[in-house]
Amino acid sequence: MAFHKNKFAEVLAFLHTFATDLSLNNLEQINAVIQSLIELCVGNIRNQVIAFNKLVMDPVNRILQLQLKKHDDCLIKESEDFELIKKYVEVKGSVVELLDVMLEEISPQTLTLAKGIGSSLDVNSVLLTMKMFHELQSLPLIKEQKLDDDCERGRNKAYQVLVALIEYKAIDIKDETKLMKRAEEQSCEEALNSCKECSHSIEIHYEEDGAKPIIARIHFPFKAKLREVATELVRWNINRDSMDDKQRALVDLMPALRKDVLHQTKLKETKVMKPFLAYSTVRSRLLMLLTIILNIFVLFVYTVPDKEMGSNR
Repeated sequence: MAFHKNKFAEVLAFLHTFATDLSLNNLEQINAVIQSLIELCVGNIRNQVIAFNKLVMDPVNRILQLQLKKHDDCLIKESEDFELIKKYVEVKGSVVELLDVMLEEISPQTLTLAKGIGSSLDVNSVLLTMKMFHELQSLPLIKEQKLDDDCERGRNKAYQVLVALIEYKAIDIKDETKLMKRAEEQSCEEALNSCKECSHSIEIHYEEDGAKPIIARIHFPFKAKLREVATELVRWNINRDSMDDKQRALVDLMPALRKDVLHQTKLKETKVMKPFLAYSTVRSRLLMLLTIILNIFVLFVYTVPDKEMGSNR
């Protein structure tokens, strides 16, 4: 145990050392150290408390405060500029992931830890980091280099950190309305709206050795939506007699639902189908109109043969 504590303390010491002399040359090392901290803190409230007590929020805030002055296509046409942005995405993504891990409700101590994090965290820097990820995500070169998924993940993690702190009542922002107001002050309401559209949460039953069971809320991003047909399938084919029956029915339906979501995703990726899939209401009305026109056409064109023609046949 002592060895483990010493090892963890050494990792924290490395982070403080690198962050003290923060520069573009040591961003990779900082990212590696933060990834080590994430591995040591996942599901481990003891390490999370040690990290906070060892002032991990100081380097966290310094990294979050790093901002690119400009990140449009003009900046990242050169390979060196792209490498710079890649380092920013990696290290800032790791920082928000570390915060997300430390705010995951795994123990009664998490609330106290969250309040400490909230009192130390530079909230505006989190919002600006979320904005940076959002703006980078849509750039053609970022997509070409397949870095857009990392940007999307970082943006959503930053949002989840803010929402978790609001739920813990750990920051001066009391609800999402005030969060939007703060986002408008930082000119990042577009990024916030994008996160809200795909953000969901569930409550899970969590048990830790030696502690009372808790109901923990987990936030996660999910963009895919079930079609009305799939929703009706779930609604009318779930046995709700007991929790076990409900879970078993959901598990049985999952392959069909997953297949439907993948099929819809593949259709949306087809350029020809995008206009038809984007506006479902317009599409259904056009199809209805086309059906009516075809029926009218058939009524005018079709003639019933007389009896003689029928007898000759």
